Amino acid sequence: MVKIGAFMVLVLLTAGCGTNVPVIVGSSPAKAKRACLAINEVMNYSLTQEDVAWCERNLPIWYAESRFSRADPADQYDGEAQLAYFRQRMVGCKRAADYHEQKGLGRRNMLMQCLVISRR
Repeated sequence: MVKIGAFMVLVLLTAGCGTNVPVIVGSSPAKAKRACLAINEVMNYSLTQEDVAWCERNLPIWYAESRFSRADPADQYDGEAQLAYFRQRMVGCKRAADYHEQKGLGRRNMLMQCLVISRR
């Protein structure tokens, strides 16, 4: 009976190994700051300090609440390289925001969401 129980535990533990098990992605304050800087840049620095602070507070929460089958590619970079990655991602995100005619805080939120869900 013990062998069967141990076998079942092993089966249950390895059952998700080959599937797309969700990855919970965190966000450091530095990562959020760089991402929000890239968002503000693509919005031609139209965000107020309060808007940027809101972005920096909430982006880590959005990252923590999202689950995807692989980790955030931005996490393989740090510092200026991570900022460059976010700037590159903003090109596609900006196109989507332009297409949907997003303006103001709706645009900021769409750009934030675009970064969070970006998984190449």
